[in-house]
Amino acid sequence: MEYSSSKDFPTEVGTDNKTLGIFWMESNEYPSEKIIDSISQAMQTMAWDSQGNPRLNAWACLRILTIAKKEINMEKQKMKLVTYGLGNELDISKIRPIINDKFVKPQGGLWSSPINSNYGWVDWCKDENFGECETSFEFEIDANVLIINSLDDLKQLPMIKYKYGNYLDFEEIIQQGYDAIFLTERGQQNTRMSTPNLYGWDCECVLVLNPNCIVH
Repeated sequence: MEYSSSKDFPTEVGTDNKTLGIFWMESNEYPSEKIIDSISQAMQTMAWDSQGNPRLNAWACLRILTIAKKEINMEKQKMKLVTYGLGNELDISKIRPIINDKFVKPQGGLWSSPINSNYGWVDWCKDENFGECETSFEFEIDANVLIINSLDDLKQLPMIKYKYGNYLDFEEIIQQGYDAIFLTERGQQNTRMSTPNLYGWDCECVLVLNPNCIVH
């Protein structure tokens, strides 16, 4: 279900967790405890009536859900990563800026996989007899990480419509405050042949968008 403006909603709706959960499920998401916690935190900034209850219309509820979704998908975290085939030492000065390229991958950035990945870049290269994995370097990021763990996660992200399909708007993702994109093993399996898709992201991987998030 998609809503484009406040006129698409009834004038008033309940604001208990159950009602908010229904709004969430209508957008094809399950209202987990973490989501409900995020919603509750967002509601602290809203107006309260004389009985101490939040006075919110349906459009305000949707805005709360949007805030909660952003909180869920953007997680400030440290990750230990490894990159193969670009030498044995990281040179941050060689990381080019991210530019949309009318393709499933952008120009620029730094591709890597989590060190503890069950199926990362080196595993895919071995299976496909592809690339050079004799050289590698490890590094760590402290970043706002956009996590793609399902097709629904992918569908929530900004896209650009091109002649041959819809692809991620990587430049907009950076503007939204993300430093890196983490495609999990589950996310890779669920988005490989989907619509939209990330076909070409062949394993569990992390695309570093902002080199300033690299701590060492």
